[in-house]
Amino acid sequence: MPSFFYAFDLLKTKINFLFRGKENLSTYLGFFLSMGLFALLIITIANSDFIHHQKPTISLQTDLHEAYGTVTLGHENFTVAAKIADFEGISHMDLSYFYFNISIQKYNPITEQGSVEAHFMKVCEASDFNENDRKLNLSGKAFCLDPDDVMVLQGGINTTPFTFTLITMNRCDEYSSNYYNNGTNCQNDSVINNYFLTKILYFYYTENKFDLTNYDNPVISDLTAHMGYIYPTIQKTTVIYIQKTVISTDTGFSFTNF
Repeated sequence: MPSFFYAFDLLKTKINFLFRGKENLSTYLGFFLSMGLFALLIITIANSDFIHHQKPTISLQTDLHEAYGTVTLGHENFTVAAKIADFEGISHMDLSYFYFNISIQKYNPITEQGSVEAHFMKVCEASDFNENDRKLNLSGKAFCLDPDDVMVLQGGINTTPFTFTLITMNRCDEYSSNYYNNGTNCQNDSVINNYFLTKILYFYYTENKFDLTNYDNPVISDLTAHMGYIYPTIQKTTVIYIQKTVISTDTGFSFTNF
């Protein structure tokens, strides 16, 4: 057998005597099987992360520790909705009882001064949700952020100053009546109190999940629902902390999500 075939045969058999000056016996079959193993090894390496640099690296930075970080949330990357429903799950949109608004608040804990920029939330439409969220069928049944409104959040509770967003459910008033142009006078306080005794608040917001085996699209957005009972004489607050996650590959391609 030529020395080339002999050198690349990985399946040579060791013998107890010299055969043509060699201590191992090689065959053509062993050579071709070895070539198959070499080819398999080359294909595996060529399709591995070592060559393609597609193994993602996660960099996690929360607003709590990020001194000057800025998070911009809008219609393109964040969905927020709120609705009132009865115990059977049927949505109620009676603006003579309540309305929702969202405000961007900047506060300096040292000077104890701040500013508030409030916006009415509009009635949800199908275009306010992506394809995965539409299965909840919230169109016309909840209040959403206006597509033109953008929330810019900066800093954290340990920085000065910091910005946060507040979504509130309010009793009907003259301002909401004028904004929504519903032509209906607000109910009195006792009627509103009785109304909310049989209602539940639903709050929806985007929560991202990650599938790091999917290199092309590792981020899966999911509209998460938070439910709470309503007490007309007690103000309840639910705090949601938003963290910024950066997923990047060795080639520099990255996804930034919240």
